[in-house]
Parts: sequence; C-alpha cells; structure tokens
Amino acid sequence: MKISAKDHVQLKSYLKATSEWIGEETLRRIPDGQPKEYLYDLMRDYPQRGGKRFRPALVLLSCELFGGDPEKAMTSAVALELFHNFALVHDDIEDESLLRRGEQTLHLQHGIALALNAGDALLGLVHETLLENHSKLDSYLAVEVHQHLNKVMQATFEGQALDIGWVANQTFPDRAEYHEMISRKTGWYSGRGPCICGALIAGAPKTDLEAVGRFGEAIGIGF
Repeated sequence: MKISAKDHVQLKSYLKATSEWIGEETLRRIPDGQPKEYLYDLMRDYPQRGGKRFRPALVLLSCELFGGDPEKAMTSAVALELFHNFALVHDDIEDESLLRRGEQTLHLQHGIALALNAGDALLGLVHETLLENHSKLDSYLAVEVHQHLNKVMQATFEGQALDIGWVANQTFPDRAEYHEMISRKTGWYSGRGPCICGALIAGAPKTDLEAVGRFGEAIGIGF
C-alpha cells in the first residue's frame, strides 16, 4: 500500500490512512504462535486498541519532506510503533495506571509478570523489524537508522528514569531539570526521533537533520 501526503488534501485524512496502515502492519508482525493466551494475545492487545499513531506518521512525513520515498521508511515507522506499544505496557506498570485507551491496563488484566514479558517480546520485535531494512535500504543506511532508533530508546529510558526517580524520592524538579527530563523522554521519543529517522532515510544532509530534529523535539515536548 502506497501512502503519500500528496494524495491527501487534509492532514486529518492522511493521519487516518497512515494510522490504519501502521496498525495493520504492526499486528502482522506479531507471530501467530504459542502460547497465545500467555504471550501473543497480550502482545496484540494494545495495538488492537488503536491510537493516534502520529509518531510513525512523522517518520513518513519527514521522509517525504526531504524528497524521499515514504515507502522506504515504512518498516522503520512500524518498528517505532512497536516500540511505542512496548513502552506503554511498561509505563502502565511503572505508573500503576488503571486504564489504557479506555480499557483496563494489561498488567491488571493478566498480572505484572505476564505483562512485562509481553512488553519485552514487543521490544524484541522492534529490532527484528529493523533488520528488514537491510533488504530495502543500503546496508550502511539500515545500520545508521537502527543506531538512531537505539539512541531514541536510550534517551527515552533516561528520561523515564528521571521521572520515576523524582517520584520515588519525592523530589520536585526545577524548570531546567524538568525540561531536561521531558526533552529526553517525549522530546526524543515523540518528535526528534521520528523526524530525524525519516530525514535520514531520505538522505537529508546533517544540517537538515539537526534542524528537523529541533522541530520534532518541540512537537514532542508539546505533546
């Protein structure tokens, strides 16, 4: 399926089409294996609940913005959505959340141990999916994209550690500390990371990578 921003007059219709495609591709990559009731059904749960899926949309839009073929960025976009669902499972446990997308959280439905394991399996699928880039992109670029998304994940974990640590120690951050945390967390994960990823695949120069990264970070922090 070919998705291009040029085919959509309104952003809303583009995001809807992208969300549907990303949802289908995300579910397609989850194995139809055993044990279903303890693992694979749990891995499918959050992706089946829907969501905005604007992070993978940013990957595709950024690629197209810099003259690239968005189809070449689709594998990376799906990998980012898999990471997002992994992060939701773990974040819900860490925050002791009760609801996710209008339904009971995974760990409340199945217990913390099974939910953690399903989240770990989703993270494994992220890397398995990124390996597909070696058949779609230049091998050097495939490695570069993989390294970039690893950096996104690491920054997200660092930001989450600060957030959790402050709560555990009953520490109230000042403005600069909060900005540092949110920049690493949603700034990277929801904006800078996806925008740079798409631009990388399009072959954008380093100066443009930094510029679109700053733009994306502002989106992520705002989110």
